[in-house]
Amino acid sequence: MDFFVYVQLSKLALISIMIVGTIAMLMCCTAIVLLVVLYNRERQLAEETAKRQDVEHEIALQASRVQEADRVIMQITGALHDHLGNKLAFLNTLLGDFSKQLQHDQPITAQQVQFCRQFARESLADFRDFNRVIQGEQLVEAGLISAIQAEAALLRRHFSLQVSVHIKPDCRDDLEHGVALHIFRILQEVAANITKHAQARVITVSLAMYDQDTFQLTVKDDGKGFDVERLPLGESMGLSNMQFRADCVNATLRIESAPNKGTQITLYVPMFTTSN
Repeated sequence: MDFFVYVQLSKLALISIMIVGTIAMLMCCTAIVLLVVLYNRERQLAEETAKRQDVEHEIALQASRVQEADRVIMQITGALHDHLGNKLAFLNTLLGDFSKQLQHDQPITAQQVQFCRQFARESLADFRDFNRVIQGEQLVEAGLISAIQAEAALLRRHFSLQVSVHIKPDCRDDLEHGVALHIFRILQEVAANITKHAQARVITVSLAMYDQDTFQLTVKDDGKGFDVERLPLGESMGLSNMQFRADCVNATLRIESAPNKGTQITLYVPMFTTSN
């Protein structure tokens, strides 16, 4: 009797173990399936997020390009009015005076003609300078360093600023074209902010290699400076444009400024980066 009970209990124990084992295996299989489903869902979400971020980045890039184009157009329009427009208006006045002199049989002197020609030459030089701003992409094709030197010359000519460009002997000029263009546009944004807001007299541009694989651009002015944390809308938008362009080339942008202490902007760009 006892043996029969023992056998029955053993069978029940075995059945219980089999049931428990089966349940455990089912739970393991279910857990594995759930993990696979969750993994696939997370991967799908990650891919969708990456695609959405790419789209958002492209939209932001397009918006930045439009904003940059608008800024350049406004800059050129203002410069044309302030410089070339005034000179052409004065030249028109001179020619009107010449016409009146001829009508009254008054001779036009060689000095007057020479003065008129000088204004015409200056107007032509202004036009060529503005054309270089418009053709920034073509300007960079000749090299970032030469493009920066041309921008410095334009600032000297039209804004009577003391602009010096210091180039370290080890400075490289073989950045990818799109990257170089972003750097040049950042420099132009810095220059626009200086001429509009800084009330500076002296600008120092330095080009060097921060290390073997990092290009460094530094722009320093002696203007009124500002509180980086409390910027007017116009200036903050300019800095936002610079930061966006820096992000496009995986660069680091550092802005140092304080009221009445000038401003220094430093850009660190990896040599082997590509533009987005």
